[in-house]
Amino acid sequence: MKHTSFILFFCWLLPFSSWADTVTICPAQQNNKLVAIEVFHGSPQDMFSLAPEPKDQNNGTWADLTDIYTDGEKVTVGCSYQNGLLLNVEINPVITSCKSSNIGGLNISCQMNSPNKSSAN
Repeated sequence: MKHTSFILFFCWLLPFSSWADTVTICPAQQNNKLVAIEVFHGSPQDMFSLAPEPKDQNNGTWADLTDIYTDGEKVTVGCSYQNGLLLNVEINPVITSCKSSNIGGLNISCQMNSPNKSSAN
């Protein structure tokens, strides 16, 4: 099955970060369920996959992601769908953590670093 790769940029979320503290990363696809996710430090081509705690991509937490942005890098989430579609979502606003869950269907959401929280540091 052919895999297609796209990079989506979440920079459009930045103006809304004060009220949108959590964002779902992998877009829903009609009749095409999400079957796998992978979180990368940088781009998938760098092949630097991050391990969640516990080490279960479908039910885990990726914490302390802010340091990646401090180093001038970005976080990318690979979203693999049942029909073979692969979407690589590059997250431009700073996120602090991501959490995946397989309850009611696989999904991943990330906590954004709101301006109020970052100014307190």
